Amino acid sequence: MTKRLLLLAAFLVGTMGLTNAQALKVQKAQKANEAQIEQAGAESTSPNTVKKVAVGEQLLLTDYDYAGNNTIPQMIDLYEGLVFGTAMFRSSTVTAREVHFFVGSKAEGFAVSKLHSTGSHGWGTVQVAKEGPLAGQGLIMTHSGGNSWLFNVSMEDFSVTERSAHVIAGNFPGFAYLPDGTVFVTNANGVLYKSTDDFATAPTQVGVLDPERATAWPSEYYVKTSPNGQYLMHFGAWTVKGNGPFEGFVQDSADFVGINYSNDQGATWEFEEIAYDGITEVANRPGYTLIIENFGQVNGVVDNNGVRHIAANGYSYYVNGEDTTFAFPAVYWNSRDRQWLAISDQNVETTLYADDSYARPGNGFGSAYPVPAVSPDGNKVVIAWQGPEYAATPGGTPNIYNGTVAIHYTDLYYVTSGDGGKSFSAPEILVGEQNTQESYPYIVMSEGEGTTNTLHFVYMVDAIPGTSLFADNNEASDESAWYYDEMEVDIVVGVEDEATVVNSFELEQNYPNPFNPSTTIKYNLPEAGMVTLKVYDVLGKEVATIVNQVQNQGSHEVSFNASNLASGLYIYKISAGNFVSSKKMMLMK
Repeated sequence: MTKRLLLLAAFLVGTMGLTNAQALKVQKAQKANEAQIEQAGAESTSPNTVKKVAVGEQLLLTDYDYAGNNTIPQMIDLYEGLVFGTAMFRSSTVTAREVHFFVGSKAEGFAVSKLHSTGSHGWGTVQVAKEGPLAGQGLIMTHSGGNSWLFNVSMEDFSVTERSAHVIAGNFPGFAYLPDGTVFVTNANGVLYKSTDDFATAPTQVGVLDPERATAWPSEYYVKTSPNGQYLMHFGAWTVKGNGPFEGFVQDSADFVGINYSNDQGATWEFEEIAYDGITEVANRPGYTLIIENFGQVNGVVDNNGVRHIAANGYSYYVNGEDTTFAFPAVYWNSRDRQWLAISDQNVETTLYADDSYARPGNGFGSAYPVPAVSPDGNKVVIAWQGPEYAATPGGTPNIYNGTVAIHYTDLYYVTSGDGGKSFSAPEILVGEQNTQESYPYIVMSEGEGTTNTLHFVYMVDAIPGTSLFADNNEASDESAWYYDEMEVDIVVGVEDEATVVNSFELEQNYPNPFNPSTTIKYNLPEAGMVTLKVYDVLGKEVATIVNQVQNQGSHEVSFNASNLASGLYIYKISAGNFVSSKKMMLMK
């Protein structure tokens, strides 16, 4: 057994093999955790307490039953057979928030220890440095006192080092460590910073999400790196300033979804908006356009080919121009296909909350907090989210907890894709104990032999359904807990037929959209014939002809330059034989 595994064994069972100071710290943390678990097993006299079903591996108890606004932070990473992660603790007797880290495996068990010796810290996010100057260090960022802090945990002896007094001013930190030691850090204002000297000096600002229009919405804007460290993505959702072409369009806390991305290890960055309220169409829901509110709940990863994978809570739909009010999908987008897909059950999307006799838990509207995991080559995609719990077939009225406030229970769902996100399986239950609120999943994936893959995930079981931070929900409980679990899934990678014949007419959504001043429009023709592609303003006046000629069967794409047009909403329309189709696009200067 290696020295590291011996130390892990000591960390798991007691104090053997650790320094005196570390042993005392671990022993204290373990006793505190055991006391919490013992307390959870005792009968509660609270009239609103639900008996918690023990599922997975319990990591720690907490009464802080909220894990993220715009994004669930990266809570776990994998390193040489170990799961390394972080979760936040608070209780009715320990009111200061504490960030704890955990390390171990499902087979051997987990040890949990408080990360910091002083102060109130929250909202931890992790990444294990596998190469470079910090190789073998589990990095954790937290926020405390309005500042972002960085700690590292040795994966050899599990000792903790505070890297600096504070890294940057701001809450909800996110970071990405690259193999050369460069660290990119972001915060609550969508600002992106870079450090090349392990924060020995102040990091330099390198960008901000949508500087022209985005407001400084106080939420999470995380940054992710591909496993090979070449590609980065800084993403989030926000509302817009009430001026310019979108004046009067501003609705709520998240009207846009967008990303900064880099293909050269962060040397240069580009920005693109990928969704906007009422304009962005959902490819597999004809006539549907997204409504993006409620922080957007955006999460994402990037693979080793530079393809960026984004999942979001759609919040609702416009159906043929009208707000459905009750439709809450989980949706997915990637930078290769550039189309939004609904991945949740349509019965759930369109029937939930039609009955106003119950509420949702906090910001958990419908198919909420979706998180993608992707294989390094990008072929395998898994997305997990929390959604309403049903006694039988999804749809209709979910199972309800009748406490002070009637709240629906939640399960964890997932879908898989073996073709890089072009298509997905039907939703299945990831964790689904009846009459239990399982929430806030975060998943990573490891590949095995053949089609076998292991999903590693953490999630919360809220002992009293509802989110206590919300005035219209139920109270907190010391019996709520964070869990770890894993599950094997088979994902068959599809083989694309490069000679696929186009057999149907199709007009695709332009990219980028919104755009300035150029955009690309793609369309498919199953047969040769006369094609016209024209652009109209919202009053129906023709403003441009892009195509007016006979074209061959196949896939086509054209570029449209609108430098001579004013900012605003336009409609492009194709006519080919008996096929007529139109879509909306937004020019923003």
